[in-house]
Amino acid sequence: MGELMKLLMKSLFGFCAVFVLCTNQLKAEPGELGFGIDGGLTYADLKAEETAQQLANLSGSAVTYTYDESTWAGRIYGDYGISEVMNV
Repeated sequence: MGELMKLLMKSLFGFCAVFVLCTNQLKAEPGELGFGIDGGLTYADLKAEETAQQLANLSGSAVTYTYDESTWAGRIYGDYGISEVMNV
């Protein structure tokens, strides 16, 4: 498979996973209590080296920097069904 086909397959899989997981919220039951845990590792390219160099150039001084390329994120949550169409 070509690179484009691999990217399309990953995108389709991601869309289907989000669709399946999110449609569960559409079936709220009054009086039903739910809990969940989410977690993951995320990558971010904030162009730290370019920003640091630009600040050094603007201020007329030298600068050193360190930064993280990724970080862990997570949450614990709960919901309670108020009506058939609303969770709190």
